[in-house]
Amino acid sequence: MTSEHNPLDLADEERISAEQAEKERQQRETEQNELRWAMSTKQGRRFIYRRLSKAGIWLQSFNTNNAVMAFNEGRRSAGLELLNEIMEACPDRYTEMLAEQQETKERHDNRSADTRNRRSK
Repeated sequence: MTSEHNPLDLADEERISAEQAEKERQQRETEQNELRWAMSTKQGRRFIYRRLSKAGIWLQSFNTNNAVMAFNEGRRSAGLELLNEIMEACPDRYTEMLAEQQETKERHDNRSADTRNRRSK
């Protein structure tokens, strides 16, 4: 016996809709948990930071060549989507990631300055 879907059966429609909504909620929860896991370690935050940087989310997409600009904006859009997911799942980890990157940059800048100072003596 085959079960045929009757679009006029409102109770069946509501049940199907509720099942689909629950599947989507579970999928979203799984995705958020995976992102929280990735952002829970320094290595994960460094990886995510590199992805966001390569996507150019902190840069303008403008280019006088329309094809290049469209490419840049597509890449940036994907990065902004990842950023939005981070802000929904674990915004505190985002600020932690930025602070870690700032510390890394400052250490690198200090080492570079020390190297230049030693060379100039």
